[in-house]
Amino acid sequence: MPYVSTEIGSRILIAEDDPNLRQVYADKLRLAGYDTISAATARECLRAVERRLPDVVVVDLDLVLRPGPDLLRLIVRND
Repeated sequence: MPYVSTEIGSRILIAEDDPNLRQVYADKLRLAGYDTISAATARECLRAVERRLPDVVVVDLDLVLRPGPDLLRLIVRND
């Protein structure tokens, strides 16, 4: 298993509207030692970012109601 730093890059936000994929991503990343947060919608994702900025955001490019690239631009603008 690769070394995972708990200092840098350890908090990952997953924005995925498919519940099965969201769970698989979260489970795999947790097993690798990462702290994950899951969001089913763009709104949930933005709320999670407002609470605490993650180190990494994994976004579904085809997220319902707000495409992933648009969501990422909002996150970067609000940082």
